[in-house]
Amino acid sequence: MLGPVAGLSIRNPGRADARIEARPVLGNRIELTKGQSMLFDGVSGKVLRMPSESRPAPLTQRVMAGLHFAQFGGYPMRWLYFVCGLVSSAMIATGLVLFTVKRSRRPDAEGALAAAFYRVAEPVNVAVVAGLTLACIGLFWANRLLPVELAQRGHWETRVFFAIWTLSLGHAWLRPSLAAWREQLGLAALLCLGLPLASAMTLETPWVEQTRLLLELTACGCGLLLAWPALKVHRKAGQPVATRAAHKLAEVN
Repeated sequence: MLGPVAGLSIRNPGRADARIEARPVLGNRIELTKGQSMLFDGVSGKVLRMPSESRPAPLTQRVMAGLHFAQFGGYPMRWLYFVCGLVSSAMIATGLVLFTVKRSRRPDAEGALAAAFYRVAEPVNVAVVAGLTLACIGLFWANRLLPVELAQRGHWETRVFFAIWTLSLGHAWLRPSLAAWREQLGLAALLCLGLPLASAMTLETPWVEQTRLLLELTACGCGLLLAWPALKVHRKAGQPVATRAAHKLAEVN
């Protein structure tokens, strides 16, 4: 085995079919080493299974998987991935919104079909950006609120995620655009800020583990970030229609 050993597991101790499995440290290299353990005979010490050979094709696959899961480099690398993911998501979200807003301001220039398409795209944008964020934090709440003894609990968490996402699309379709943005972003911000409270009420030791504590603090930070655009949209929605029209005219000119 290459690299340090993360742990040993012994199966059937004291028997003729005893087995010892040695697992490598996960994340000590870019190549994903999960599943690359060695298996020994617990009586004779004979090697029963070696890690698979790093042939070009499997090695490439494991390197790509390692880059995807970012289990190398420790917390600095994971935070870098997280921040880059936020920036990329913000770029995609602003691009979707700006494209729709720009096109919807001149509905007669591209015909009735294009105007209808942009009217459909607006609630879809709300669901894709704000609704998906709401579904993600809803998944964390489901993880804390669903009963531990519930059968197929993981599947129910997934169902909650897609149910919230579907409801966000229906909500965006029924509500005015600015109201839908404000309400979904505001609710997502409240759920993020309230996640530590949900953990305190449902988990026996909510903040003992360092990883869990970082998750709660990150959720609060995301809640503050989401509250900012929700407040901006709220202020814009509170402006008189004539004022918003004057701002749009100034932007066009």
